[in-house]
Amino acid sequence: MLDITLIREHPERVQHALAKRGLQVDLASFLKLDQEYRQARTAVDDLRGERRQISAEVARLRRADGEIAALRTQAKAVGADLVQSEERLAALEAARGAFLDELPNLPDDDVVAGGKENNKVLRTAGHPPAFPFDPRDHIDLAQRLGLIDYERGVKLGGTGHWIYRGNGALLEWALLNFFVQAHLRDGYEFILPPHLLTYEAGYTAGQFPKFADEVFVVEPGESGPRRFLLPTSETALVNLHRDETLTDAELPRKYFAYSPCYRKEIGGYRASERGTLRGHQFDKVEMFQFVRPDASEAAHQELLRKAEQLVADLGLHYRVTQLAAGDTTSAMAKAFDIEV
Repeated sequence: MLDITLIREHPERVQHALAKRGLQVDLASFLKLDQEYRQARTAVDDLRGERRQISAEVARLRRADGEIAALRTQAKAVGADLVQSEERLAALEAARGAFLDELPNLPDDDVVAGGKENNKVLRTAGHPPAFPFDPRDHIDLAQRLGLIDYERGVKLGGTGHWIYRGNGALLEWALLNFFVQAHLRDGYEFILPPHLLTYEAGYTAGQFPKFADEVFVVEPGESGPRRFLLPTSETALVNLHRDETLTDAELPRKYFAYSPCYRKEIGGYRASERGTLRGHQFDKVEMFQFVRPDASEAAHQELLRKAEQLVADLGLHYRVTQLAAGDTTSAMAKAFDIEV
């Protein structure tokens, strides 16, 4: 959720930043709603204060055997006004919260506007492999070598599932362990999170309520999933210190987690291509840091360097791309892809 003070004090800046994502947001109407909300909150506070004063005066008069009939009438009228004011405040608060919940993060100043067509390649490493023969695609190789069983994966789990077998399973396990050992050497703490998360976890991660229909719901609720299968361990990691206050001495906190990830949607923008794209369940090792705001840029660059080094250590040809504002997810201020 965006800082309401930022919207109040710099609406033009917020409007411009959201426009880089291709969003046109009516902040003027929202600020009017916010003003009504603040006025309603003040009115409720005043009425509650008046009710407390009347209650105190009634108590004083009772001790002195004084007449309290008029005060009771006044208290009844104030109570009725308070009920109406609280109902209006609740409605305004709900409308205000719904608007803020839908707003994405503001892209950083150095993130260009537009969609994926404006993504910028920052650097390329290595050279694409050249073969003196026509290479087979990874599906043919995986099937011929018995690494991945697509047909039985669909039989067991439906479309978007596969089975790693034999050396394919060993390779998957070896890659995960390769990542784990690299992060341990760099001083990151290993986390194995629960696979079931609560609505509060999804909300804190910036995925709910807008993207609540993109997760596998285990326990439905009235306003969203009470519990759901984690779409990535990042959703869990961002919640580790929810409702806690970390001191400067406790920062930075560097974590990494392994988990299977569960997604309702599969594939990507090349979903029509043949291949093992992201399915309904896939393995992932996720890095995460909690740092002071003024250290976030350096932390982000460290995470990028670490991810890039992993790909380089595997001997792969790759490029690093900075995503345009419209190609980043809702919670991101800046994002990079390492593309193999």
